[in-house]
Amino acid sequence: MKKIFIAVFLLSAFLIVLFPLDSKADSALDKAVELYSHGNYEQVVGILSEYVQRDPDPSAYWLTGYSLYKLKRFDESDKYFRDAYLVDPDYSPTQIRAFMPKVEEIIRKAVEKSSSR
Repeated sequence: MKKIFIAVFLLSAFLIVLFPLDSKADSALDKAVELYSHGNYEQVVGILSEYVQRDPDPSAYWLTGYSLYKLKRFDESDKYFRDAYLVDPDYSPTQIRAFMPKVEEIIRKAVEKSSSR
């Protein structure tokens, strides 16, 4: 139990550093992340293709590229992936919030597993 608690604590601390809370989170990007998590890739592309015109955010470029990839629009997706790295050469897709539910699911399962012992 103690090991699980320490693991969850360290993972939480890591996530806080990796995904700091941003009081200025843009609602368009947040909406696109939500739509992406529900598989609404066409809507994501519509929202984020406009979004990157006013705010060249590498996460928005990458999420647009991945949405286009899911839609099998590979040439367009490649352009957005490349643009993400032109904006920030050190960008990593792990920085995007769309993958947070997977991390939260891992934590939830670890907590359930530890409480069932």
